[in-house]
Amino acid sequence: MDRGARAVRSLVFLLTLAACAEPSWERCADLDCRKALVASAIDADPAAAARDIGALEPVAQLALVRHLADASPTRLSALCAALDADTPAAERCARMAMRPHLKTPAAIRKVFGGARAAPGPSSGHLPPPKVSPLQWTEPDAQQIAHVLGDCVAGTTCVEERAFVYARERNLQQVAVACTAGFPDLPVASAECWFGSAEALARRERWRAFADVMRLCAQTGPFVPACMDHTLALSLPAVSPADRPTAETTERVARGIDGIAEVVGQELAGLYADRLWAQWVNNAFFRAERVTGHLLAALPPQATPHVRAAAAAALITEVGEAPSLDGWTAQLAAALEQTGPVVPSGGRIFDMTLRKARDMWGSDRPDGEGEIPAVFYLGPDRRALGATPQDDLQIAALEAAARLSPPPPASFFIDIARSDRALEVRWTAARHASVLFPRESAAAMESVTDARIQARLRP
Repeated sequence: MDRGARAVRSLVFLLTLAACAEPSWERCADLDCRKALVASAIDADPAAAARDIGALEPVAQLALVRHLADASPTRLSALCAALDADTPAAERCARMAMRPHLKTPAAIRKVFGGARAAPGPSSGHLPPPKVSPLQWTEPDAQQIAHVLGDCVAGTTCVEERAFVYARERNLQQVAVACTAGFPDLPVASAECWFGSAEALARRERWRAFADVMRLCAQTGPFVPACMDHTLALSLPAVSPADRPTAETTERVARGIDGIAEVVGQELAGLYADRLWAQWVNNAFFRAERVTGHLLAALPPQATPHVRAAAAAALITEVGEAPSLDGWTAQLAAALEQTGPVVPSGGRIFDMTLRKARDMWGSDRPDGEGEIPAVFYLGPDRRALGATPQDDLQIAALEAAARLSPPPPASFFIDIARSDRALEVRWTAARHASVLFPRESAAAMESVTDARIQARLRP
């Protein structure tokens, strides 16, 4: 055989060997291989891929679902639709559908924000509390078997047992279930901690706030979402804003006064502000009229939040041509009303119209940290006015920006160009840049104040 023929045969042999060595979904022998090829397998035949995944061990099924949630949510939807309902993977799909914040942990890794020159939160999320860390002992095989019972590691059965332990405030058992029950599944383990924190918050509310925060601290990428959810669940009971009871207002005031014992003195002010924002918002949601009863019933720290929630309720209900001065005058008049309210069974507004949108996620590096801020209706924030009148105008602007549809671009841009207080003009410019970026950019040259001009930049 001449040299050329031998070379050709060698090349054919090498190509054949490479083809045989190339991994394929059908030949995968480990989880890493399946993670690398699951996307192409679903693209080729979702039903076949679902059958193959459903035949794997539960831990492997959950790992692949978690991998797709992070890497390819569209393919995850295709897989979930094709899975048999009784597989662990299908159970995980159903849980993610009910709790969408568990789908994409990378998307909720919010920046808590750094230090700012002016008072107030630097983002819509609270920084993790300075609670003492959760302590538990490393379990042995017998303890793990006792905690997991008949549950297979990595399944929703383990989560349900963890939730039962959480409601009993047995944090040692929660720790065993959420760690040993999800070996080599860090995100699923974090979800277990998250659900346990929610279960405890629902059962004990404010009484277990410190332990709930300790559980949230274990949730890894879900810490911001865990804190947001459980904070709302832990709030002391509310009464309607137009008919507040001494029992509820005194209870929430006592709880917030003692917040430093739970989160530390350094963060006490931020947590108190957030709790007032959420509690007052809940109180107005239960009201039938916008009144000023809460201004007299709550301490001064709650006043900005009464204005904000009252404005959101009033402006949603008014439904007339937008006028900042008109809205502000109506709001001021409503907050002066403190007479008896006879309940009729109605409510001021539909909550769906007030779904808060994060319209000031973080401070821009052009002086925004010098603007005093407060939380807005919960996990959002707004500027704080220097005077009561300025603050009423800002509260009205925040509510107007969340109307569906909002006022036109000219409404916000004209206010940004006006001679109103800086915080009012800046708020209008911020909403213009978020809601109407094209019109906002075009208006920049017509503004002389550098701070307003910078905020008009989309």
